[in-house]
Amino acid sequence: MEKQSPTKLTRFFRSLRLSQLPRFYRLVVIPLVIFTAVVVVLRASARRPSTIDLLGGPLAGDLEPSFLETAERRCPAHLAGQTRRIVTSASNPFMTMMRINFMADGALPRFNPSILPLPASADHPYLGFASQVRGSNYELWACELSFGVKKISKRMSMQCATDPVHIPIPITSSSQCLDHHYLALRAGPQVPRAFFSPDGAPLLMYSGNSADDCIGQFVVDLRMYYPNLVQLFPDPPIIYSQPVELRRPGVKQEFEQNWVLMFEHNKTFIHQDLLPRSFSSVGWQTKNLAPKTFNCLASLTANKQAVLHQSTNTLRLSLCEFPCTPTEENTVLVSIVHVKFQEGLHTYFEKRALVTKATFPFDVLGVSPPLHFAGTDEQDLVYAVSLAWDSRSEPRKSRPNVYDFRRSHYVVEPPAEDGAPAEAAAEPEPEPEHKDEPQDEPKQKQDRRVRRAPKKPTPLELREKLYNRNKVLDYTTENRQLDGFESDYYHGYLNDVILIGFGIEDKESAVIDVRASSLVECLKKCNN
Repeated sequence: MEKQSPTKLTRFFRSLRLSQLPRFYRLVVIPLVIFTAVVVVLRASARRPSTIDLLGGPLAGDLEPSFLETAERRCPAHLAGQTRRIVTSASNPFMTMMRINFMADGALPRFNPSILPLPASADHPYLGFASQVRGSNYELWACELSFGVKKISKRMSMQCATDPVHIPIPITSSSQCLDHHYLALRAGPQVPRAFFSPDGAPLLMYSGNSADDCIGQFVVDLRMYYPNLVQLFPDPPIIYSQPVELRRPGVKQEFEQNWVLMFEHNKTFIHQDLLPRSFSSVGWQTKNLAPKTFNCLASLTANKQAVLHQSTNTLRLSLCEFPCTPTEENTVLVSIVHVKFQEGLHTYFEKRALVTKATFPFDVLGVSPPLHFAGTDEQDLVYAVSLAWDSRSEPRKSRPNVYDFRRSHYVVEPPAEDGAPAEAAAEPEPEPEHKDEPQDEPKQKQDRRVRRAPKKPTPLELREKLYNRNKVLDYTTENRQLDGFESDYYHGYLNDVILIGFGIEDKESAVIDVRASSLVECLKKCNN
């Protein structure tokens, strides 16, 4: 029996004599190539849609029945049967999200953006903040933003209209990273979120090294580190003149993140966790004020290895279109939460709108179906960061003096030092009946003087003035200027536009502007 001649492939493998390769290639290069190939195959398999996605079946955690408590919040027929909600842009002709060009520093991306609308008096419509990681150092960068259109594709995007500047948030060291030693090597603000308080103060909340914990949660007024904001928002008092570490009731954790501030009328609360639910007052941070944990939130993570955590700041929303009268019954708080889960080696965030009562104890009313931002790849890690009412879009744009703090009927004047009310402004002196009569000599000399315009205060002087006003009014636990629902910065209506800032794969920044109604359509009611 004749022997078969070896094939070309067999001869090729026989010609490979690995023993003759250098030791470095045999022990390092070849194992590294094999490992890389395995990782690529696993990631490719993880990114394939699962069977439940292809069939379009209901996701674990969808709640029934639909949330139809008010006539204004009906679920449109064409949306009633959908298990996901595609959120589209209100201004982009392509109806998709828009990327943000933060003018990254070389190969270091800037991601996870927060966007603050600026008053009409500002040179540019928006102010943006984004994270940048340099080694183990976390940095915060900011620039003023404007919309633009690409020359060829005509697609809309946001880009820096001013040179980005580094926000010098103070860095502290940590000595309490007992279980996670590597966290002590991190420095700088991690997962920063910029947002407005109800009185219009631009705040920053972030995770950072803590002297008492490993990684703690801090809040600070951005006007302390971005001086232009002092001139644009001169009226709200500066409460957090330096980074203030917040506390959780009960046992502290080494790594604290994703906390949210919630506002009821004139009080501020810190919402730490959704499961089990935990929140406290700024004035009483050691007591858990949450009456119970809602089972409907626990069902969002049922039947899958997932974790539910908070994502964006909250906004106050009246479930009616402007103009209408906001009341306690028709007004809620809305935010976006994440259901975080793993598929293979990849992390995904399922985004849902969470709706709670606008008053203490902020009972959960409903949860939206999973939200998909048009223009994004749902196989990517899409991380929602911030919410803000867009004052440059209708109908909010047409309201008079949207950013005039003095027009609010909630404003109270600071008391005089002796406790007496401030004196009324003196009435102007009546003009003389006979204008041609000669005036006395001192009056004539006074009229001939050149009156100089008052000197414009510097940002530092304005900042000091606001800080002193804060000490007089004692805003630490209570803000007497917000004894009501309406607020130019925190409150809106269904036909107003919300700016959602989000990051993509910790590499890119993007934004989508949506009608508030699109976030709360077809909510699933939470009964307990």
